[in-house]
Amino acid sequence: MEEDRISELGDAILLRILCSINIKEAVQTSILSKRWKNLWTSMPDLNFRSMAIQSGVHIGKPFDS
Repeated sequence: MEEDRISELGDAILLRILCSINIKEAVQTSILSKRWKNLWTSMPDLNFRSMAIQSGVHIGKPFDS
């Protein structure tokens, strides 16, 4: 089976692509292939704020009063 062309790109490029989408979508890429399975865990900035906003959860700064 021939692997898709995007999976042939280096990790740095794939991580840049993942960083351009929200965390939920990035995690969903893990089902694409073995190559993508854990790639999202190497994302430099895991931003859960966008997920919390979509679900209506408020995330404030630590020790907010």
